[in-house]
Amino acid sequence: MRFFAAAAVVFYHFGKQHVGHVPDFVRNVAGGGANGVALFFILSGFVLAYNYADSAQAGRLDKAEFWKARIARVYPVYLLSLVLTVSRFANYLHYALHPVSPANVLRALTSFAMVVTLTQAWDASRSFLWNFPSWTLSVEMLFYLTFPWACAAVCRLKPTKLLTAACALVILSFLRFVLISKLPPADGFWIWAGSEWPPMRLPEFFLGLVLGRMYLVRSDIRIRHRDAAAMLATAGIVTVVGFGPQLGIFVAPLLDPLFAVLIYALASGPGFVARCLSLPLLVLLGNASYAVYILQVPIMNAVNKIFGFYGLTFFAGLLALTGISTASYLYFETPARRWIRKRWVDRNEPLPAEAALVR
Repeated sequence: MRFFAAAAVVFYHFGKQHVGHVPDFVRNVAGGGANGVALFFILSGFVLAYNYADSAQAGRLDKAEFWKARIARVYPVYLLSLVLTVSRFANYLHYALHPVSPANVLRALTSFAMVVTLTQAWDASRSFLWNFPSWTLSVEMLFYLTFPWACAAVCRLKPTKLLTAACALVILSFLRFVLISKLPPADGFWIWAGSEWPPMRLPEFFLGLVLGRMYLVRSDIRIRHRDAAAMLATAGIVTVVGFGPQLGIFVAPLLDPLFAVLIYALASGPGFVARCLSLPLLVLLGNASYAVYILQVPIMNAVNKIFGFYGLTFFAGLLALTGISTASYLYFETPARRWIRKRWVDRNEPLPAEAALVR
């Protein structure tokens, strides 16, 4: 599932321009892949709760070790992506330092520091700087920072209140978009604030936390007809995205409950859909999905530069991106993570499930 969501985001960035004379609904679905990041945010909370909720409830979650483990997971491939896209930052410096002045130098150094420390999404002017899809990692850093306290708070909720909490978070997500829609536009500032400013995405992460906790302690709340629920949720997602431009800013909050149902249905037990998504090849591609997401800019741009910007080129690029990302996962990402954890992270700190990888 993570691979298909990552591929949808790649299509949004590099493939939607090739969709020609088709009905608006089809064009909207083809270009709606950006919404996949919300799925990843919810999934992140779900799997982290699944892995760490018991430790958080018992007071055994070491915050420092948890944060170190998250950096070990995220940073190696992120650093690789910055190296591969350094020309984009060089172009930025060319304009930012013209003319050279103390103020412009300070601005450039601040931009560099924010990208390297994964804080770029806190500034609207820097969210898409350098390797632009990495703004979601900046959001993830806030999730990881708040997780120990948020997870402990969720664990203190009575099991009977978890479903209510999940519904409340869905409503909160919807209300924040209602509020933003009432504010006057200011060069897209409120659109940025509602979609990319890290605190605004916390409800999705918290929704995942609540769902993950509910999965652990409420075995009575499982989706019995999980294949039907997963298929209906997918159909609902396609429908909402297909009519997205007509719904405007309310697309995202309408998708959150559908993503939640899809994740919970697939987690509720074995079924035909879950078995298909658990085929070894798809599991491997899912593990490589983070690299697919974060390396899309350098790989797709390189393919387009070599072969031209055509529809068939996109599919060739996606194939190359998938192959390179899989190799990166097997021969760079995983060894680098193990090396960092061996030297920096307490060996008693549990390894998170691969499904916790977000983006």
